[in-house]
Amino acid sequence: MKRSVFLLVLLAGCGSHAVNTSRPDEPYNNAMDTGRSVFDLGHSDQAEGQYRDALKRALLRDDASAIHDSGFNLATVLLDQDKPQESLESLKSTREALEIRNYPHTQDLSLVQAADLYRMHDYAGAMQAVQAPLSSGDVALRERAVYLNGLSAAETGNEGVLASMASKLGASKDTATQTDYQELDAHLALLRHDPAHAMASAALVVQKRRAGLDYGGMRRALLLEAQAADASGEPTQAVALRKQEADSRSSLQAPISSSEPLIDGSASDKPEK
Repeated sequence: MKRSVFLLVLLAGCGSHAVNTSRPDEPYNNAMDTGRSVFDLGHSDQAEGQYRDALKRALLRDDASAIHDSGFNLATVLLDQDKPQESLESLKSTREALEIRNYPHTQDLSLVQAADLYRMHDYAGAMQAVQAPLSSGDVALRERAVYLNGLSAAETGNEGVLASMASKLGASKDTATQTDYQELDAHLALLRHDPAHAMASAALVVQKRRAGLDYGGMRRALLLEAQAADASGEPTQAVALRKQEADSRSSLQAPISSSEPLIDGSASDKPEK
């Protein structure tokens, strides 16, 4: 479940997680592959069914690695459908299954948990849940955790943590990570009473999220830009930006990937194959 780059934690070079056996488990592999395919087409609801089937097959096989991968993907698509409570419940079941099988690699599950809590406006809980992936040796996973921790810090007005997280991302040469940095930078500028800088950074994030088809991230950046416009004494522009965000949101006919903070970047952004 390594990311080539989710966004938020999620994205394109995820390798296929076939069951490790000389005789492939075709039902499991087919469910995982189909789930990824329909997710990439924007059909999270269909991907959910495929990953539930894959998880049942993984439990049938008593295969910890397969339980982990399918459980991670299921929780991710539930979050993508804006069902954070169901995602948390799914994560709990997956963790319990992994604990009794002594499977230790669960930092990415903690990242999805943190994203669920962030979506539920439990920012303190999100910052606590993200601590494990913040120390991950997986660069992509760690950067997703840094980004999510920064977003949570911004929501609580914790300038110190936000500045630290922005600094960590600012050193990255990865293009997607730089977009995440610019979003945190906009939040930081707002906290430091520099709305003009915040508007410029947020506008750039809007453009980049749109270009990457991350419409959830784009909407989040539009609202951030609107907040900066208000702080700049430009209420007319703020109203226009919020209308743009509302138009995008109201146009949703089915769940689309990249809803909230599991965004371009690592193992949590998009489901694995």
